[in-house]
Amino acid sequence: MNHIRSLLSAAALLSLVAPADAQASPPSPANSTVPPCISLVGSNGTTPSQAFGQFSVVYRDLANNPIADALIVIDLSGIPELFLAADQLDSAAVVSCADKRVSKRTDASGQVNFCILGASLEGCHPSCCSTGARSSRRAR
Repeated sequence: MNHIRSLLSAAALLSLVAPADAQASPPSPANSTVPPCISLVGSNGTTPSQAFGQFSVVYRDLANNPIADALIVIDLSGIPELFLAADQLDSAAVVSCADKRVSKRTDASGQVNFCILGASLEGCHPSCCSTGARSSRRAR
């Protein structure tokens, strides 16, 4: 499991903040806030295990202003041992199990909260998109 945690921190966070739209001011990784690592968690069937898995991203530009409505993509595609749950139990999340990506949009303060449901080959498999189908959930 330590190997997987190292991969999560090294691979996933390199592509954690990805702008979807052209911005007036370029985004600034130095001014933005991302966690050093993330954990995939399970749920009780209706609620994700937020105490262990919730994390926030704050997205800012070069002037340290928050960037609202930016698309933030958590990309786990470089980690073949991981599987995402098809239903993230979050109506704002868009999940692509085939691409191993979960995305959401930032709020007016440039912040977005994630709690990613999934598992690794070392654990139990969640209900995943084994065929590569995309979730019908769309970010608002």
